[in-house]
Amino acid sequence: MKYFLIVLFLTTSLFSSEIKWSNNYHMSRQKAKKENKNILLFISSKDNPFCDYMKEDTFLNDKIIDYINQDYIAVELSIEDRTLPKSIEIFSAPSVYFLNPMGKKIYRRIVGLVTSKQIIFFLEQIRKKKKNQ
Repeated sequence: MKYFLIVLFLTTSLFSSEIKWSNNYHMSRQKAKKENKNILLFISSKDNPFCDYMKEDTFLNDKIIDYINQDYIAVELSIEDRTLPKSIEIFSAPSVYFLNPMGKKIYRRIVGLVTSKQIIFFLEQIRKKKKNQ
């Protein structure tokens, strides 16, 4: 029994190490209010190699996964989607927005390919800013 529980724990740990993405902006805002978290909004596009790189590399970095799951409600929307929030100026994909639960920007918009090193820098800057408030 002990062996089974250890294997179950290790298996769960290995497969739970990913960002918990939502595709519903309005429900995510409600969840962010309830959990007192900010929102990380990732605007992607179909067949865009820069978006694919971010999904397959940047957002699979363990440190980024921990930062985002701990501090944010993560939302991914397609630029082709007709239900994009009208309150946010969206020009191109990929784009990353850091928003408070009310949908207001808390940090500058990041447009274009973002590497793991770059997004870690931005996440750390936002965390420092929050600590100093």
